[in-house]
Amino acid sequence: MQVAPTVLEHQVRWLVDRAEITDLLIAVARRADNREFDRLAELFTKDGYIVLPYGDGHLPASRIGDMCRKIFAGYALTHHLLGNIAIEIDGDTAVSHHYVLATHIPDADTPSAHADIGGWYDMDQRRTENGWRLHTLDLKFIYADNLRFQPGDPAEPAHA
Repeated sequence: MQVAPTVLEHQVRWLVDRAEITDLLIAVARRADNREFDRLAELFTKDGYIVLPYGDGHLPASRIGDMCRKIFAGYALTHHLLGNIAIEIDGDTAVSHHYVLATHIPDADTPSAHADIGGWYDMDQRRTENGWRLHTLDLKFIYADNLRFQPGDPAEPAHA
């Protein structure tokens, strides 16, 4: 756990940075759940990428919209809940670790039938002229059940 600065001016900067990074993390989940897939890449640096537990494991952020469209095609609704957010800031870079519980609902009229993933995101962020942006997002699944795709290949969802 990072120790907060002791000088007031540095404390304020540190707190603002933590708030902005937290907002960034939440924006990823919110845009996914709102199906704003084309806006996800905006949250990354130009050279940003995602490390996935499937496929070739490395996806440029510029392709995140297409990937999400394919993965979420079999679901009417998704719900990503973040928790236990830990952020460490070092100047214009930061690393974060947080838990994620993601619920995927195939039919909005039957919300009790859902697929779930639990895991965490390890991310690193960079301060840019447009504020904090993600450089890497590393997704680690701890468990998954009832998914319409196998974590080995989300590009080809299985049909139930």
